[in-house]
Amino acid sequence: MKNKIAVYTGSLDYSVAKGILAIIRHNKNVEIMVFVNHRQTPLKKKLVLQWRNLKKNGIYRLFEVSSIVFRSIYSKMITRDYNKFGCDVVTDYIREIQKHELVTICDVYNINSRDSVKIISDFSPCIGVSLAAPILKAQILDIAKKGNLNLHKGKLPSYRGMPPAYWEVKNGEKYVGCSIHLISELLDEGDILLEEEVKIEQWSTPKGLQVQLDELGITMMASACEQLLTGELNTRKQEGLAITYTKPTIKENQYLISKISKIDSNPIIKRFIKYCVLALFNNIYAPIRAHIKGTLGKQDIIILLYHRVNDFQRDSLTVGVEQFSEHMSYIGERFPVASLKSLIEGKVSRFEKKPIIIVSFDDGYLDNYQNAYPICLRNKIPCSFFVSTDMIETGKPFPHDNQLDIKLRNMCWDQLIEMKATGMYIGSHTCKHINCAITEDVELIREFKTSLESLHSMLGSDIAILAYPFGGQEHFNQKAKELAINVGYNSILSAYGGINSEVDVYDLKRGGVDWMFNHTAFKAKLLGWGNK
Repeated sequence: MKNKIAVYTGSLDYSVAKGILAIIRHNKNVEIMVFVNHRQTPLKKKLVLQWRNLKKNGIYRLFEVSSIVFRSIYSKMITRDYNKFGCDVVTDYIREIQKHELVTICDVYNINSRDSVKIISDFSPCIGVSLAAPILKAQILDIAKKGNLNLHKGKLPSYRGMPPAYWEVKNGEKYVGCSIHLISELLDEGDILLEEEVKIEQWSTPKGLQVQLDELGITMMASACEQLLTGELNTRKQEGLAITYTKPTIKENQYLISKISKIDSNPIIKRFIKYCVLALFNNIYAPIRAHIKGTLGKQDIIILLYHRVNDFQRDSLTVGVEQFSEHMSYIGERFPVASLKSLIEGKVSRFEKKPIIIVSFDDGYLDNYQNAYPICLRNKIPCSFFVSTDMIETGKPFPHDNQLDIKLRNMCWDQLIEMKATGMYIGSHTCKHINCAITEDVELIREFKTSLESLHSMLGSDIAILAYPFGGQEHFNQKAKELAINVGYNSILSAYGGINSEVDVYDLKRGGVDWMFNHTAFKAKLLGWGNK
């Protein structure tokens, strides 16, 4: 007899779908029915809500609505389904759920209606799970025999309500909580089953923390379901001052974000000139050039290079969590995207009307797995991660990080195995992150060969790609190139910038991205600005 679990949600998105799969993997012998609420708000109520919003936000709401309308019209004018060229298909969790034999999806238009209650009652779940669901009424909560669980992204009871992470950041907290609690009829009440925390770093933003809370909540809910199914509960009452927060005003939100991240400290006139130049490049020159190149079948290949994604550093190797999320979302919606393997195997069409984007990472830092990897999955971006295998095996810090005040952790093999299984490519960055141009031939061959053997042994056979450390023209020479090809590498990547107008698989150029890139500068990077 299977344990039946009813999942209630307002949207079957990436985090909900991934959470459902985590519950299945973590709990044996389960059957899940997902109830997706599609209730439409009546026009009269919409107008009342809009009026309240206008009164609360004033002119800021008018600007926001104007921006939304403009983006919507602009999007409809230019939006198309851009190609994603990938030899390995990136896991689509929503599709996985839709075809999973243990999952049934049921669309309802009012989850608390009599018809919905009957469907849920007929399913007869032993557990109910709320993942971003509407408020559930008593007639729903009474159905699940063992109880109902809710994922709340905030510490209870001091941070009830919403939105996740905003008020904690604004109030100067050191951590934001993530709670699994038993559901009562009152908002965010009920005994707490599990509670964990995410540290609020110096440059943490609410949206960046929400990405991290999503991933934490997925693993927590899988564990909570196991506890409820086995009856091994360790609950506690909510203690302390109960505070319920509501959505901040637009002005409050803008002020908080500007306070956290000031990217460009140049004088306003210099910033304005820079913006105008990039705007002309982005909206006139670059699109015309890209269209002509695509028509001729000679479209540029832009390979982006990242190293770290976190909010406790700001340097030339780091981007913020929210920033990287915005980068991947923008690329996924507005540009043709390719995997590196597809390019090397000649499966990328050069007749695209925009530059073709490839995303890569070097070194193998832990935050690649914690932050970058789930963001790539969420946006279905096939990404290549080049790791120094000795650093993965020993956990030792990279020599170029010795001057830092903090010790940066590296990924491990289990994490890399998971990443490869979901469509990411894992390539070689040598064993010890050496300077290939000044290393003796015997040692260089050992570095190339041993790194490749370790990758094949731990991850299985795959196309062999080398991203040489440091990445400058002075860090790799003709002799190193010949040795790498003799060892068996199918492609070599640099890191000193440049567009791949002509594709030479043994000299693929990459351009670095760091936290200093605002949206306009990043868009210019994608269109070829500043590349040799």
